[in-house]
Amino acid sequence: MAGCVGCGQCREVCPSLPYGGSDPMAVMNGEDGNVLSCMGCGRCSSTCGFTDPHRVMMYMKHRESGASVPDSFLRSGFVMPVADHPSRGELSPEWRGDDVLLMAGCTVECRLPFLKHAGAKALEAIGIACGDLPGSSCCMFPVPLRGLTEGERDSYKQRMGRSAGGKGIVTLCPGCSHELSESGVRAENIVHTLSRNTYRISGLNRLSLKVAIQPGCRDDVTVEDIKSIVLATGASYSGNSTGCCGKTIKGISEVLMKERQREMEGADAVVVACPSCFSRYDSATDGVPVLHVSELVALAYGDRSTLKYHMIPPDF
Repeated sequence: MAGCVGCGQCREVCPSLPYGGSDPMAVMNGEDGNVLSCMGCGRCSSTCGFTDPHRVMMYMKHRESGASVPDSFLRSGFVMPVADHPSRGELSPEWRGDDVLLMAGCTVECRLPFLKHAGAKALEAIGIACGDLPGSSCCMFPVPLRGLTEGERDSYKQRMGRSAGGKGIVTLCPGCSHELSESGVRAENIVHTLSRNTYRISGLNRLSLKVAIQPGCRDDVTVEDIKSIVLATGASYSGNSTGCCGKTIKGISEVLMKERQREMEGADAVVVACPSCFSRYDSATDGVPVLHVSELVALAYGDRSTLKYHMIPPDF
């Protein structure tokens, strides 16, 4: 593949390869590389100074999987069906203005709608009145949408940017903000919004919790970003090692989740930035309770209404 110099740095950072998963350098050199085991984390591209193996891996995975644009996307704009969830009828976000517009993303809109409430509450807690992003749809990251051209994917993202009417977009998923930004749309993940306002968070109720931190795959959200928010709430950081949650790659995800759980032993909860990570940690057998970073701030604000919808109920 043009541009690959065979240095192997992508191999060194790939969370899948050590467990028999994908080999990004092999894929970049025209081999199969077990590309269907790629988690799409993007770490290969974050370390490569010559080309963009992540983009290649995503398109190769699309080709090998034979995935097509799902019917759910054509109907609703999301890549997964909108599931029934008790919180839909019990807990709705209170939209208080339009300082910024909140983009929840597919996983929240379709499976974890209560996190949308938490996001609005977290922004309210730091004095930002948010509204719902009109016409919000998928950020266009998922593999099934790689069947569209780059121009078509850009068009969807830029349409969301225009629907914001000049307002900034705050996302609940770092992958969404990354994708939108790649197409010139002004968007940032809620972690960055909150970390700039830790002085406001420090004035909320103090939390007596010991938490682990898992920032997820996106390299634009770091442990330090989330740590500043955690400490501002009065909670303490366990200092755990971090890594990939495993996503849903059969034979690899289970091993990686066991690793993460061992690293977080003794924590009251794990704080995550990614809704997909939230789903994985919240369904882990004998797992540590999970909080999306927006829920942590909402909790300090005195709102714990989303916690009852967790599969692993937080005991605090």
